[in-house]
Amino acid sequence: MIVAEALVTDFATVTVPLGRGSSFQSTRMVFGDQVLFARSGTHLVIAPTGASAASVYDGAGALTDTIPIPGTRLPVSEALVTAQRYQRIAEARETGQTGQRMRLVAAAAEYMGRNYEPVNSDSLIILELPAKGTAPPIDRMLADPTGRIWFRLTVMPNDTHARWCVWDVSRREYSFWLALPRENSLLGAFPNSLLIQGTDDEGRPRILVTPFTVSGASERPATSTQVPCEKGQPA
Repeated sequence: MIVAEALVTDFATVTVPLGRGSSFQSTRMVFGDQVLFARSGTHLVIAPTGASAASVYDGAGALTDTIPIPGTRLPVSEALVTAQRYQRIAEARETGQTGQRMRLVAAAAEYMGRNYEPVNSDSLIILELPAKGTAPPIDRMLADPTGRIWFRLTVMPNDTHARWCVWDVSRREYSFWLALPRENSLLGAFPNSLLIQGTDDEGRPRILVTPFTVSGASERPATSTQVPCEKGQPA
C-alpha cells in the first residue's frame, strides 16, 4: 500500500558526459519537494513537503491523525538558487557521497573498457539541475521519545539559524519553537536534552549532548491552534 510518493515534477534527469560515455541520474530539483518520514512510538509520520499537512499512520497503515505543516513556501532568487547548488555540492562532499559515486563510475567505466575521466559527476549534475521558483516550507523532520514531532523550517543559504517547530502529539498543537545556529545539526531530541553535531574551534566535527528545557525555548500559548513559526520571528 502506497501512502505517499514524491512528485515526478520535482525530479529531473540530467545527462553528464564521462569520457566516451554519459551518466544519467534522476534526482531532486533545487528547492524541489520531498517526502519526509519519522517513527513516533508505534506510529509513522509522513510529511510531503508540498502538502499542507503531515499524516500519521498506525502499524496497519490506517490514518490516525494529521499535523498541519508549519511555515510557508518561500520565493527564491537566482542568487539563492546558485548558493543552494553549491551548498548541496558541499553537503555531498561532507557525507562522502561525491567520492563514492566517482569510485563507482570509475569502476563501471573500467569494467566496460572505457576511458575514465576523473570528472566530479555529482557536482556537474547538481549544477545542471533545474530549480523550482519557491522553496518548500520544511526540509527536515524527526520525532522524540515523548511523542513530539520536530519540523525544521527550510534553511535558506543566507540563513544564520535553523528554526525548529515542535508539535505536541498529546495536546495536538505546536507548543514551542527553537532556533539553533545552522552549523549545529540537530541529530535527535530527548525529553530534557538535544543531540547536536557541531564543530570545534579547528573545524573538526563533534557530537554534543546539550541540556534542554521547554522554558528555554519560545513557547506558544496552550490555547493556540494556529501554525506558528513563520520566517522572520525573533529567535
